Amino acid sequence: IDNNGCLTKYNGEDKHVEIPVAVDNIGYKAFHDCSSLQSVEIGGGIKNIIEHAFEGCSSLHTVTIATVESIGYKSFNGCSSLQSVTIAGGIKRINEHAFDGCFSLLAVTIAGRGEIIGYKAFDGCSSFRTFLMPDGVKIIGQKAFAGCSSLQNVTIGKGCERIDSQAFRGCLSLRHLEIPE
Repeated sequence: IDNNGCLTKYNGEDKHVEIPVAVDNIGYKAFHDCSSLQSVEIGGGIKNIIEHAFEGCSSLHTVTIATVESIGYKSFNGCSSLQSVTIAGGIKRINEHAFDGCFSLLAVTIAGRGEIIGYKAFDGCSSFRTFLMPDGVKIIGQKAFAGCSSLQNVTIGKGCERIDSQAFRGCLSLRHLEIPE
């Protein structure tokens, strides 16, 4: 952890990691290709999960986040075993390609408010079945759920102002899309 509260590099081989509240940001490629990591709990002090932070963590299957402002570009890209993501306190932005290529991802739960789901944020999450979008998500980016071929149910919370083109492209199993008035 550097002087600014950023976890810059994880060198351990633990299967489970708890990131303490003292950490403000998870840095660029901090856990990149950490093949032993299976689950991570991120404490309530995190502001940002920076670009590529967990990219390529092939054994990672569960992520629990207390609160976070932003999940960066390709933060969980290629986490092929990732099945579950829970964000207990809401999020402002899920950036471009954040969960791109998480083929095993079944569920994402955002208990608090959200604001933006970026371009191709969940692209290719072919096992993804249900997404309950929290209130306050204003923008669903272009191709945000493209290639989520198993996605069946989407409930969009109150306050959505814009759904960009092809947001649900290739969602061949989509049966129910609920959009509030």
